[in-house]
Amino acid sequence: MNINNIFLFVSDSLRWDYLPAEICGEGVVFKTVAQSLSSPASFATLTTGLYPPEHGVTGWRTPIPEEISRIFDIDGVDGGFFDQGEPGEVGIYSVLRTDKSSFESLDEPFIHLYRDPGPHQPLGDAETSEEYHQRNAGDWAQYQADYSNAVGESMDRFQSCLNELQNQGKLESTLVILTSDHGELLGEHGGIEHNSPATPQLAYVPTVFFHPDVKKESFQVDSDDSIIEHVDVIETCLQAAGHTSFQTSGVDLLTTDRPREWGYNRMESTRNGRTIYHSEGIWWYDSGYAFHQNKPTNRVLHLAAQFLISKQRHSLRRQPLKLSRSLLRDSNSFQSPPISEEAAENAIHNFLAGLTKIEARETSVSEEATERLEELGYIDT
Repeated sequence: MNINNIFLFVSDSLRWDYLPAEICGEGVVFKTVAQSLSSPASFATLTTGLYPPEHGVTGWRTPIPEEISRIFDIDGVDGGFFDQGEPGEVGIYSVLRTDKSSFESLDEPFIHLYRDPGPHQPLGDAETSEEYHQRNAGDWAQYQADYSNAVGESMDRFQSCLNELQNQGKLESTLVILTSDHGELLGEHGGIEHNSPATPQLAYVPTVFFHPDVKKESFQVDSDDSIIEHVDVIETCLQAAGHTSFQTSGVDLLTTDRPREWGYNRMESTRNGRTIYHSEGIWWYDSGYAFHQNKPTNRVLHLAAQFLISKQRHSLRRQPLKLSRSLLRDSNSFQSPPISEEAAENAIHNFLAGLTKIEARETSVSEEATERLEELGYIDT
């Protein structure tokens, strides 16, 4: 394969069932389990190829530990990361311990991670998350329409990136991957946006591989009925580009079938030293379980905060019973999983026992970044 470069375009909050049909026809599409339900942990996985317990990132104040290698650190590769915001104003830079760069300025071979705002929070002419939710409270059709429009805008930006790579004469030597960090709730299960509760709409995201030499039959995994994970995406693209020494927890989908029929994800959110939400999820192609790990009393406090002070409260109050049931149950099942709840819990337990876990150290976030995160509803004061 003529692959020297990797361009990873992450459309923030793009859920599996909203991937446009025209994109599906241009590359090889896999239904993917996002390793987390929030941006910090998922982007940490996409930067390290490790599961959340292995890199330790849980939120905006826990950067990737110094001792963990990132794809930007590979010797002989020009690595870069881009977000529309600026370092010091956008928390993702500190999570990934990186600066802003443009793929237009990278020399081959390069690895570039591009974070697009995607369909997350299509605020329209609203200036803040709270203003947007107050205006559209409970109007799920409007949420869905705005979300769909924002998906289209994100795909336009993706196409612009492809055009730029083509203009630079680098497209044919670049493996391009389109994926997302997590999905989005648009009123399902009483929720809106992401982070909680754990549901299929948040767990499943698309991944699309684009390269002239990479076709459906190139993969050892059947894209029509098999699930893959974020860690597999990173392992596959690194192996394809010849970076065989970088260690991930994924499978090279071009040479190896996955050892499991399911994918794993974790969502862990803390505030003031208290775990306010913690779920462990196990997901097959069309079914799954989400197990709540933190204390019911903390989940009650989390639920109360959602209804009383969150930026999304105006909409969440429209379906309080649905959201309450989703958050307060110790476990939730979706569709018809192929194994029992007890067997699923054991599978997760055995899987986690095989991981080398690390606890990331909390650090401060700049005042500008905190204000921006609050405006967008990522965190609450």
